[in-house]
Amino acid sequence: MAEEPFLDDAEALPRLARITIIGVGMIGGSFALSLKGKGVVDEVVGYGRSRERLETAKNLGVIDRFSCDLTEAVTGADLIFLAAPIDASKRLLKELVSLVGPEVIITDAGSVKQEIISAARESLEEGLAMFIPGHPIAGKEKRV
Repeated sequence: MAEEPFLDDAEALPRLARITIIGVGMIGGSFALSLKGKGVVDEVVGYGRSRERLETAKNLGVIDRFSCDLTEAVTGADLIFLAAPIDASKRLLKELVSLVGPEVIITDAGSVKQEIISAARESLEEGLAMFIPGHPIAGKEKRV
């Protein structure tokens, strides 16, 4: 049986110039490392509240650069990955409406889908063009 190209064939994957990870913990960091490991992203930008944790993630090679300013972090992103707690993700969706254009894909790793989908629908009505609900990713929280 032939192997599926899924993530083993980086040429089959679309190339992203820049992704922004909002919440560079275990889940956000794993997502970043997977894309970097497959060579399908040129730059990974981390966003969070703790400069110290973001510096650690940068030093470990998880992200290429970071910002504690949301506008700066998402500028030029092709994809935004929400790996923050649900309440924070709901708030961030509202903020992202005025910060990104319709070409930017936003997805999440939230564990409670209905809440985040409802928040995205409200934001969509306010102009958020592209939100793709992600599958909840299991794991326990570990801070970098």
